[in-house]
Amino acid sequence: MPRNRGKGSGFEKKIASRYKRAGYFIERNKVKNGTEIDIIAKKKRQKKLVIETKAGKQVVTSSVIRKLAEVARSIKGKPVLVIGPRVSLTKPAKKEAKKRNIRIRKVYC
Repeated sequence: MPRNRGKGSGFEKKIASRYKRAGYFIERNKVKNGTEIDIIAKKKRQKKLVIETKAGKQVVTSSVIRKLAEVARSIKGKPVLVIGPRVSLTKPAKKEAKKRNIRIRKVYC
């Protein structure tokens, strides 16, 4: 079934482009262990980054954080959540991200 390509797809593309300019090799929309990963960024001699992007006006819950942490762990990557300016996290999500050492980056693009 084709994936719905909404506003998040453009945001995801911009974020992938930023990592590519920073010297990372980029893989987009890979399915690992039954879960789609927005971006996998790899750089020589560094742990790969497993990047989940969220754009538009939405609220990220702790279940999103747990899912990101689990898929990153399963492929031996470092989880990163990149959010747009209108995205917010619930208090439990912030707590879960801190507990699981997930880097959260807010991007204005």
